[in-house]
Amino acid sequence: LDPKNAKDFTDKEGYTCYDMTTADYRGILFNFWNDYWTENRDLIPAICYGIDRQAIIDSVLLGQGMAAYGPLQRNIYNDSNVEHYDYDPEKAKALLEEAGASGLELTILADSNDPLRKGVAEQVANMLGQIGVTLKIELLDGSVMADTLINETVAYDLFVRRNGGSPAPGGVAATIMNNIGNMCHHNDSPLTKEMIQLLTDVTMTADDAARLEMWTDYQTLFMDEWLSYYPYQQGSSYALCAKNLENVKWNTFVYNVNEWYFS
Repeated sequence: LDPKNAKDFTDKEGYTCYDMTTADYRGILFNFWNDYWTENRDLIPAICYGIDRQAIIDSVLLGQGMAAYGPLQRNIYNDSNVEHYDYDPEKAKALLEEAGASGLELTILADSNDPLRKGVAEQVANMLGQIGVTLKIELLDGSVMADTLINETVAYDLFVRRNGGSPAPGGVAATIMNNIGNMCHHNDSPLTKEMIQLLTDVTMTADDAARLEMWTDYQTLFMDEWLSYYPYQQGSSYALCAKNLENVKWNTFVYNVNEWYFS
């Protein structure tokens, strides 16, 4: 359940609502197949600076999340010194003006069946409107959207994507890269190949200092090359169970389904 739906059941008789901390991201990704971003890469920071991540969390997630700036934020190998692109609408406007991009019009895709992604797209459209960017939202059914992302390579500029999985650094990093790479066709660049090599190398050493250095390099390359914008990391995910369902345990996943029983 998402936070808004979970709220309706939190104190409802006959139900127990469990929550857990997750490593689940929602990202606003740039379509690097579209030549527009190749030719106007300097505009990407302006888009990032124009989005208030905390406002998205407060409205879409009812505060159940954290503003995200990189893929390893909940991990001991996180590098907090990478560029955050914190909300700065005046800087965003200045960058757009400097680039001669006043009156910019863009299109963002979102899954019509996912209220969180739809909510993110709506919030982003409102925020970008305040810096002079018109953002058209196209809501597509999940299967249609997946096909569009892969095959309609120049029909859109941005899209809202979910990246989730294991909180382990390699799991999160690989999942994000795989999703962006498949959807944005961005796996052929030299820096991306270097990042993939780092993901391989970091699993081959037990030296924690070396691992930290490699993860730091990875995060720097991620922000320099991919510059995909992650508005938030979902702080909690909820499961709804009958009140008399006992022995439900989890940490980041429900892991003991075989031990559940009804009292």
